[in-house]
Amino acid sequence: MRWECMCRTVVDIRTIMGTPTYPYVFLVGHEDPDMMHRLQITAVSMKALVIPNECCTQTAAFLNNGGISLTMEPYQPASELAFVVGQLKAKARRVTIVIRPAAEQYANVQLQLRLTDGNITTLSTINVFVNNRPQLDKFCAYDVLALDNLITIADMYGMHWMTLFMMNNHTLTHPDNLTPGTRLSIGRPYIVKKGDSLYRLVMRHRVACQLLCGGGGSREILK
Repeated sequence: MRWECMCRTVVDIRTIMGTPTYPYVFLVGHEDPDMMHRLQITAVSMKALVIPNECCTQTAAFLNNGGISLTMEPYQPASELAFVVGQLKAKARRVTIVIRPAAEQYANVQLQLRLTDGNITTLSTINVFVNNRPQLDKFCAYDVLALDNLITIADMYGMHWMTLFMMNNHTLTHPDNLTPGTRLSIGRPYIVKKGDSLYRLVMRHRVACQLLCGGGGSREILK
């Protein structure tokens, strides 16, 4: 039996506690095409308090408490889906994995994937980095959407994308690796003081007036 990652690695997965990962897709295969239909895959979490051992479908327990969802596409003999390992070309099936950590736990977790044809079992390990979800009362936050990137988010808040990346480099490993559901810091909140005005805040914090007043543009004294 053979494993091969498809498109993106499943060796280094990052997520936020309680937030499902974006689905990752990889290939599994077998040297013997006649055994392809017998392949089964499961996963075991080494830290069940962080990623529960609810496996392998998106049940109510998965949605409420966390777990691991694994979906393997049916084998299609006529399909040209395959990968090469050395001199061997193995027929392949796609597997989609979605990980949902527990809502209150964060840590680095190893998942052990088990691929079997009923006779032989192959083991592989995935490292999952489950990060803490920052609290809204500690800083201003933005939850990443499916089509977001650092440039579009930074433009919304009147800052350079590199500034946004540096503010969040404790959870972001690369500017292009932005997972939907990730909560980003966009700066600390400011409590209005007596005598403040939007104009003074704009000048002091170097931010566009429209971002502070919601497009109204008023520069009156704030109360």
